[in-house]
Amino acid sequence: DVVLLMPQLTEDFAANPVGSLVTIRTNPWHFGSCLLIGDAAHAVVPFYGQGMNAAFEDCLTLYNILKAYSETNGGNIDFQ
Repeated sequence: DVVLLMPQLTEDFAANPVGSLVTIRTNPWHFGSCLLIGDAAHAVVPFYGQGMNAAFEDCLTLYNILKAYSETNGGNIDFQ
């Protein structure tokens, strides 16, 4: 079906540059009271579909870290 819609697929593919699929890791991913999570911290390409997954995992990890420390710790938590 699609061949009729894209008669020059091979030529079009060869004429367009191919981008690299990379993951960028940010460090440090926190500064003062600001914290990067999800796509902001992991910077995966959007069509991998992993940004929301990374955010959920980061939120759960952050929740567990904060839960493990009481307020008597003064809020000084070493995230890295």
